[in-house]
Amino acid sequence: MLKHKFLSVVFVLISICGAVAAENVTEVELQKGEKWWGLSYDGSVEQPMVKPFEETVVVDPAGFKMPIGVMISSTGRYIYSSAPMKVDFAGDKFIITSAVEKVEVQKGGKSLREAYVVCALKNFTPGEAPDAEMFALPVYETAYEFGYAQGESEIIGYAEKLLAEGFPSGIIVIADGWQKVNGPYEFDTDLYPDPKGMVDKLHGLGFKVMLTVTPFVPKWGRTFATALKNGQILGEQYRNGATEYAVLDMGNEAQFERLKTGVDKIKAAYGFDGFRFDCGDDVPHDGKFMENMMGLRGDMTLVSFRGMRQGQYVPYVGEIGPGSLNEDMYLSALRNVIAGGIMGCPYMQSVLYTPLVLTDQRSMADFLLLQCGMPVMSVDFAPWRITDQAMYANVKAAVNFRASLAEYVRKLVADSRRTGEPLARHMEYQFPKSGFFDCDDQFMLGPKYLFAPCVDGADKRMVRFPKGTWVGRNGEKVKGPVVKQVDCSAGELVYYESVR
Repeated sequence: MLKHKFLSVVFVLISICGAVAAENVTEVELQKGEKWWGLSYDGSVEQPMVKPFEETVVVDPAGFKMPIGVMISSTGRYIYSSAPMKVDFAGDKFIITSAVEKVEVQKGGKSLREAYVVCALKNFTPGEAPDAEMFALPVYETAYEFGYAQGESEIIGYAEKLLAEGFPSGIIVIADGWQKVNGPYEFDTDLYPDPKGMVDKLHGLGFKVMLTVTPFVPKWGRTFATALKNGQILGEQYRNGATEYAVLDMGNEAQFERLKTGVDKIKAAYGFDGFRFDCGDDVPHDGKFMENMMGLRGDMTLVSFRGMRQGQYVPYVGEIGPGSLNEDMYLSALRNVIAGGIMGCPYMQSVLYTPLVLTDQRSMADFLLLQCGMPVMSVDFAPWRITDQAMYANVKAAVNFRASLAEYVRKLVADSRRTGEPLARHMEYQFPKSGFFDCDDQFMLGPKYLFAPCVDGADKRMVRFPKGTWVGRNGEKVKGPVVKQVDCSAGELVYYESVR
């Protein structure tokens, strides 16, 4: 019998001056065969929560990885708290402690999906969603292809080559580095002599255009000097530390208004379709700072945000990467997106923040193939970096296949706006009580498409098929339930469509 092996996740530590609130304690015993998901989508909490941990894990709510007050059960139960709570897991029961409320376990149905939908409808149904085009179209990032000082000639040339190589048009994301250091969100005219002409050209090629906006400024120039003088630089470490960049304090209303004027001017003058907000790991991801950072978007819905938090920024696509860059990074990224979907974060994007660590042909192909099944198909480097012709042809076919699902994906987003259901779904979620609770290396994109990406570099992998008839990329038919070995050696997308 394991003793004293607890998983402890602390939600939003609050200090109350002058008094200590009485604690409310709830014990929830696991039912026979019951599995639970929840609390964190960053990989720090095992999903599902099957075994107790040998040490206490405390997640700092002020940090980049913020825990989530949602727990969903395979037998249709759920637990939700918008207030701070502490959860201890001993393997056979949860002990939930809250200084704010008595946290209750609720019955939402008979399955993981039913529990999630009921919980979402009561507590965090989005009501609005990011622009569906963010999910329907390929998203071509430029940061890792060109670096910091890219210019409009590189951007236009990249778009033209994508089309010439046979890739579909989509969304071009212009990386940070476009702005002057001496003005709030003003284009560097050496790099971008004609921003409006660039946007018009990209639109003419069939692309939408997003612009990256950050709160970072170099430690020189008028913008930095003015902010420093006015006390609008965040934290001493950004004033005098080793880093060459400072963080503008977006919690300061004067600073916010100054930058919003710059963003509004860009929107009005150049015709950009949306923004990518990149705040990095070291800034506050709550409170007034983030409220103002998000306020820069105005009425735009084509917006992505690195570091989305549950329930707070639903009009944004949230980006989450793997726990670390290692041999398990693909599986880790996949797990994190699927876990986030069960916790009220239906709009997740899987990213590798430094994809150029992908140095061999196979790893680059596998990365893009993984993205083809994710809610956002993010192409983070030029696909022609894959010089193996067979792999390149297969990756190109995969990107075009995913683009062909645009109408299907748009409908998924519309449905999710009503129900809160995730786009990328755990197999147990879509096929309850069919033995999929431990299946974390394949997933469903909505109810119809099963994706089984290669996450370990092997030439073959096992695919677990639910009951029904499934059709693969070459017309291959599989009758489930069955487990089948499939080939994934040459950068081929492993997917199956349900036709039952």
